[in-house]
Amino acid sequence: MKKIIINLTLVLFALGAMALQMSKAQGSDEVLPPEVKELIGINLPPVRVAGKDLKLDPRVEPLLQPADIPGWKYRGGWLVTQTPTKSMDVEEVYRGNLSIFVVDQIDENDHSKLILDAHELPQNLLWYYVKNGKAVEKKKRGLYEFNAMCKRNNSEVIVALMRPEAGEENCQHETTQVIRAWKIDSETGHITEIAPQGVSCLVPAGDAC
Repeated sequence: MKKIIINLTLVLFALGAMALQMSKAQGSDEVLPPEVKELIGINLPPVRVAGKDLKLDPRVEPLLQPADIPGWKYRGGWLVTQTPTKSMDVEEVYRGNLSIFVVDQIDENDHSKLILDAHELPQNLLWYYVKNGKAVEKKKRGLYEFNAMCKRNNSEVIVALMRPEAGEENCQHETTQVIRAWKIDSETGHITEIAPQGVSCLVPAGDAC
């Protein structure tokens, strides 16, 4: 009888641990560094860019464009949803020893940018580290890069840390080599971490394909 009770206790303990892991994977909010948390809710006015800076005819009237995030360097961006009045973008940016991705909303009329949410990317998994304000490739192979062209089903906005399938590094393909994934609410822009199982990402074509 004691043996049965002990075994039952172990089973319940294991189930509790699994539930805790699943709740973490499903995205209870993580504590953000202060410099990341302070970005959420900022509304950035547009900047006026001259034609010559856009490599256009210098006589072209200056154009309004969404502003870069002050103090952060831009690594890449993806359009995830768009309507006639607003669009939602995901940007990967970095500074110091931090790499993050932000979800922002662009007003299509006045080109202002509202930062809806942000999330830190794990430095130990990324293919690069930041040195002197620049992204430097790590020597270790098999690391991951951020990608916003991901899916779990067709109705969701998914971003992830992924790597190409072995032997397909320079070819456009769908990869399931996903180690972390997040769902973005298409209405609010809120970021929620999800389990990476079942997520795939599009790897763009390289020079060899």
